[in-house]
Amino acid sequence: MKVTCYGGVREIGGNKILLEEDGAALFLDFGLPMGRAGEFFDEFVQPRTGSHLRDSLSVDLTPRLDGIYRSDLVCRPDVIDQAELPTDAAPLFDAGVRDYEEVLQAEGRARASAVLLSHAHLDHVGQVGYLDERISLGCTPVTRTILTVMEELLPQRIDSEALTVRRRVMDTASERARFPGAPTIKTERIHREVVTLAEYGEVTVGGFRVEALPVDHSLPGCCALLITAPSGKRALYTGDLRFNGRWSRGEGNLTERLRSRTRNLQPELLITEGTRIRSEHADDESAVRRELTEVVAGSPGLVIFDWAWK
Repeated sequence: MKVTCYGGVREIGGNKILLEEDGAALFLDFGLPMGRAGEFFDEFVQPRTGSHLRDSLSVDLTPRLDGIYRSDLVCRPDVIDQAELPTDAAPLFDAGVRDYEEVLQAEGRARASAVLLSHAHLDHVGQVGYLDERISLGCTPVTRTILTVMEELLPQRIDSEALTVRRRVMDTASERARFPGAPTIKTERIHREVVTLAEYGEVTVGGFRVEALPVDHSLPGCCALLITAPSGKRALYTGDLRFNGRWSRGEGNLTERLRSRTRNLQPELLITEGTRIRSEHADDESAVRRELTEVVAGSPGLVIFDWAWK
């Protein structure tokens, strides 16, 4: 089993871990490296709609890999032809990688067939929208619900897409338009295949057997992933987890169940997060709740809470 990390190493988030064996390949998460992204973009400075992938590749926020990305984001000869642009404008519409279809036709198989999602934070799912719609997702039912809500509430940008791909294609304006016959862009909505990962249930995704193990984290639906390759070798990917949150309290809590399931596992590979692995102080979610309660109770007027999307 071959493992390649294209993100999430020596940084917080941006996880993109490729597992490969005997022609089968899948990703563990495909997230946005939010720390590095903040060096180039903010709320009002974002990658350009027509060059979203190209902009991300140009500042090394996305791996320069052949055979995984959407054709409408990789190269747009239709734009050059219909808009009658000069040939020297071609590099402006070419991301410099081969798209999913080109590699499939040349090599007879896809570069990767699926992405397994540990949870729905943007640093783990924020770049799924770049991937070809034939690359399926594997996630828990709660994660799927959160992704659905995100697509409905967030601005319609490529980096907020996961379950639905809004493919942009060139078209011609109708006779009723202000400029009949002029080049225009049409959006086609394509729903990505989703494989449900039921807790402690095993399913086959992209040639690998996958078992979702629920974990304690700061939003619901999170899971570790126990992956068994075609050879029988096993990898355990913890995703993000903690041992002191609301789902780590009480008899039979998620953390106790995780320990029970993995105590004698002995996988060939353990991939775990390490954001606070050297921290000597353990934050307690209940302490945060107490402090918030005190602040709100001691406030004489209106209290407004605001959280950024993660």
